[in-house]
Amino acid sequence: MGMARETRTEGMGMTIEQASVLREIAGAIVEVVNMAGPMGAPGGVVYAGLMAQGCTLNQFQQIMDGMIGANLLRKRGECYFAPDCVKCFDRTPHTIGECKKRIGTNA
Repeated sequence: MGMARETRTEGMGMTIEQASVLREIAGAIVEVVNMAGPMGAPGGVVYAGLMAQGCTLNQFQQIMDGMIGANLLRKRGECYFAPDCVKCFDRTPHTIGECKKRIGTNA
């Protein structure tokens, strides 16, 4: 039986691996919201995508509230908007693939 890496992020109750996964999820959400364009991404559509991956409504609400609190998303009515790219901080809507071209990485 292998040992799970239990290194905790400073001041948080999650492992480094959990924080890394959460960051990936947040990046994917921002990409989807950016792709929705100027009308925003309806929360129900974003939730449906996460629900298909096993996310509960409570988890969805916590993730989205956390992203709003971190200024990664804005919410107007029931739609979400991404003010900045989390990778290059460009304010124009673009996909992560386009972002990679802008900052010159393949990662």
